[in-house]
Amino acid sequence: MDVASVRKNCLKKRAELKSEIRLSESSSIADRIRGILREHDRECPVFCFYPLEDEPDIRDLYQELLKNDRKLFFPVSGKSELDFYEVRSLDDFREGTFGVMEPSLRTVKFDRSDFRQAICIVPGVCFDKNCNRIGFGKGYYDRFLSKFGSGMLKIGVCFRTCLSEELIPVFSHDIPMDIVVAGDSVFQRGD
Repeated sequence: MDVASVRKNCLKKRAELKSEIRLSESSSIADRIRGILREHDRECPVFCFYPLEDEPDIRDLYQELLKNDRKLFFPVSGKSELDFYEVRSLDDFREGTFGVMEPSLRTVKFDRSDFRQAICIVPGVCFDKNCNRIGFGKGYYDRFLSKFGSGMLKIGVCFRTCLSEELIPVFSHDIPMDIVVAGDSVFQRGD
């Protein structure tokens, strides 16, 4: 199994997913993440992603978290790094690099020294049950996540169809997730 063919196959499956399955699984993913977040300090910031058209859409969860005064940060892609900025409204986005929606108001940039713990909800093209991830191949999330030790809870999300039954090839620069939520299923690393 090579990464490029797995990525291509999962992107095809994801694009062909029926809208009712997409909606149902997005809702299930949000419910599972909601349960995970209840187990963590409300002061712990949450790093989020704005979904591409065919990624799980959990913006309703983000709205709920914002309403409850949770600190949410969304990425802005630079040349080779992700910078995260606090967002107070899901209305404050504009199209950025790679067609991804990014915060338009960039006043509060995440500063690692401000927090001991954080949670990152990570999109992916494909995951396996050991919580390994295949993204789009540019390494943005791997570089960002490599800066954190055990202080960052990494939650990968994908539709059930993008969960590989086979182990994904892993390279030294790949950062595994702690938890993967695929539809209504939850997998923890080391289980």
